Amino acid sequence: VAPGKYHEHLSYYGNASVTLVGSESEYGEDTYVYWKNNNAWNESSRTRTNFLWQGKNLTLKNITFKSTFLRSVDGTTGNDSNETFYFDSKSNLVVYNCSFLGHQDTILLGNKGGRAWFYKSLIEGDVDYIWGYIDVALFEECLLRSVADDDKTESHIFASRTVTKNEANKGFVLLNTEIEIDDNATKADFGRNSGADTQASVINCSVTTDGEGFNSALWGSATSEGYRVFDLNGDIAIGYKDYGNTLNGNIIDTSTRLEGTYDISKRIFN
Repeated sequence: VAPGKYHEHLSYYGNASVTLVGSESEYGEDTYVYWKNNNAWNESSRTRTNFLWQGKNLTLKNITFKSTFLRSVDGTTGNDSNETFYFDSKSNLVVYNCSFLGHQDTILLGNKGGRAWFYKSLIEGDVDYIWGYIDVALFEECLLRSVADDDKTESHIFASRTVTKNEANKGFVLLNTEIEIDDNATKADFGRNSGADTQASVINCSVTTDGEGFNSALWGSATSEGYRVFDLNGDIAIGYKDYGNTLNGNIIDTSTRLEGTYDISKRIFN
């Protein structure tokens, strides 16, 4: 894909595996695809998204995808979901050096059976800006920005719906990643329970903020009690959990963490 700005709504419903490669630039900023959409205008997850993928394997490299919808400009209805990207496939997704920019529900990853790897990519949003049902999604050495606008300042990274009872998937994993919290974001956290079936891990990540925006509870709400699973040693296996993260260069104090969320044990980490 040649460098340039593309005002495009993208969707694919075929059976092919596809690779899209933009020009080499930081987080794909020179190949820029943008669109404006919203749940109030197109009321379903498949129609409110800017880029819907329902094919087989997809590889994305060196491309920026942006939702230009802003609550403060375009109005708000209480449900301001607008996925910049929806991977609606049971196949594999690989992303390298790309950007996904939006606000609420920036990335939706489903279905159960799918797998994704985001590497050295930028993801920006506010409420539940990475969510979905995929078996496993690894975000490795990425940059995440928790942002705000005039009408919404709360920020949750994950809203994971990645397990069902008696079905243990890895869920969302944030590894060796930078998390930047906008000065205007309030009570930003790693994620919240948007259903019973939450499973996510945040490991060796660095959080930075100039304000007081990071929630000392670490998580907004916990995995429902009936869905938390512990191994024979009593360590958390399924639920919201974290290990070895820092806030402005210092190890995060987990003493005030939200009840029902857990430290990953050193035994499990190793």
